[in-house]
Amino acid sequence: MESKEFKEEIEQGLVQPRYTISEVQKFEISDTFYSHDNIIKFKRPSHLNIEIYLPRVNKISEINLEINTKKLILDVDQMY
Repeated sequence: MESKEFKEEIEQGLVQPRYTISEVQKFEISDTFYSHDNIIKFKRPSHLNIEIYLPRVNKISEINLEINTKKLILDVDQMY
């Protein structure tokens, strides 16, 4: 079932896919209050969730995906 925001007609040709990126981190109630020295500690996310919408792909074997510490490269021949 497709979400409402992606019910638009599928574009033709080479396009940038729609995507969302969400940060995930462990939540501790103590992080919401000032510490004894009144310094708020900022934490980096433990991981990222990346959701990529690829409505024109029929098989996962059509997708070339490369991920490293600095970038994510997604290639689907003549589509994305």
